[in-house]
Amino acid sequence: MEKIIIATDLNEMAASVIETGFKLARKLNAVVDLLCVVDKELNLLAGSTGFVFDDQWAERLTSATEKLTKIQIENEDLKINVVAFVGYPKTDILSHITNENASFIVLGTHGRSGFTQLLMGGTAEYIVRHSTIPVVVVPYNIDKH
Repeated sequence: MEKIIIATDLNEMAASVIETGFKLARKLNAVVDLLCVVDKELNLLAGSTGFVFDDQWAERLTSATEKLTKIQIENEDLKINVVAFVGYPKTDILSHITNENASFIVLGTHGRSGFTQLLMGGTAEYIVRHSTIPVVVVPYNIDKH
């Protein structure tokens, strides 16, 4: 059976990415891993403010798991596994693809460039360059140019 990984950081475009992945899963009658890797590197930004967030990881992980579980329940026609953990999205998404023997990965791109790309990272670009399976990238800006 086919397996599709839908990777999301649950940002403002998550619904579009997830729906695209679900459409593909329905067409292929595939199992879905709805994956959110809570970015450990965001701690660097929080730490630089001088504030202490003792339980930030537990709270972020709980929030992500709750959101993914809600999506899972709302789409009971699909076989969806909720997968959420704290880590490094670029490498951990690739590891998950390999460990789960996935057929496709669906993720979104923010469309950032220049300094913002450098500062925030390029997870989608990294996955496209290093993935061993087909990658479906859902663009953030879907308006015509």
